[in-house]
Amino acid sequence: MHFHRLVEHFSPEETWLLHLLFQESKDPWEDSIGDEKHAVDFALGNGLGPLLYVHPASSSLSDDIRFILKKHYLSNLAKNSTFQVISDEMMGTLKQAGIKCIPLKGSFLSRIIYPDPALRPMSDIDLLIPANRVEEAFLMFKNDPSALLKRDRFGHHLPPLMHRGAMVEIHNSLFDLNAKYQIPMNLVWKDAKVLSDGGFLAMNPIHLITHLILHIYYSFRTGGIRLGWFYDLKIAMEFYKDQVSSEDLRVFFSVHQLEKPTSLVLAYYQFLNPNSGFQVPLDKSLLNKLSEIQRFAKNPSEQNSLKYGYSIAWERILYSKNWRQRMRFIKHLLLVDKSGEHLSFFRRIIYLIKNTCCLLWQKIKFW
Repeated sequence: MHFHRLVEHFSPEETWLLHLLFQESKDPWEDSIGDEKHAVDFALGNGLGPLLYVHPASSSLSDDIRFILKKHYLSNLAKNSTFQVISDEMMGTLKQAGIKCIPLKGSFLSRIIYPDPALRPMSDIDLLIPANRVEEAFLMFKNDPSALLKRDRFGHHLPPLMHRGAMVEIHNSLFDLNAKYQIPMNLVWKDAKVLSDGGFLAMNPIHLITHLILHIYYSFRTGGIRLGWFYDLKIAMEFYKDQVSSEDLRVFFSVHQLEKPTSLVLAYYQFLNPNSGFQVPLDKSLLNKLSEIQRFAKNPSEQNSLKYGYSIAWERILYSKNWRQRMRFIKHLLLVDKSGEHLSFFRRIIYLIKNTCCLLWQKIKFW
């Protein structure tokens, strides 16, 4: 694998952090490495701050830097503990109504996979509901049918709702409905198992790991990446190592034609964690995309400047399953704005052209 182009993009401070978390290094911080504040800012920007705080090597950092890390750790602990109580209450309410529910991403990982719930930063609660009952579930926690007018009919979740002070996303699918790469939802529900810890449904481990990989891929395609998501992948693979082998994953990817997106994500994961056991052949196109991932990872604060990327949805058009899906999505994009209102065709065209120009300008400034 020719990763030298990527290695050159990381500073010594960033390399020290990544070796600690992805390659099991125990090297303490030394002033000769560089600026410890930069290492911490990089960790926090990529969702790795709490992991650095609990790592033994963090004891070599200055007291002021450890105070910053401790503050973020305790903030995560308080927030995630609250989120867990709220999600338990919501899943209990859904269960009483006979509605199946699977916690996703941080809602599951922080509770089951991570040894300490504070180690996985969360911004909201993600719950997967069968598509035929998703609106019913939404209205159980937000008694406002008009809110559903804002629903993206091609999206994978309903409009976010606030419940007891927490932002909640009710998912009807794992990925946008017009997305090319999917985990069949019938398999997700068929293979979901009830966990003894908490008594709620959890995805099959192969589906869970594949979901993490594709989530990284689609997030990258729509303008953002966070190295903490790659750590999610690392810790999930380690957690399920006795149940899921690399060969199991390869077979699943092949059967469901997921080789292209999974190869990209796993190649970058192999760069971060050379002992991962994955050997992904790379062509020039994939190597160029790895460099793009690298740029996002190095500049997490800059990702927000690409604010028009997802709303304009050019990438969602490109990764649609086929031309029919693309045309249906474009029609929806032209006729319905994000508030769910139907606008005149010409007003919508002007709006989209304006924001497309903003998108291009943002990308030019970023690159």
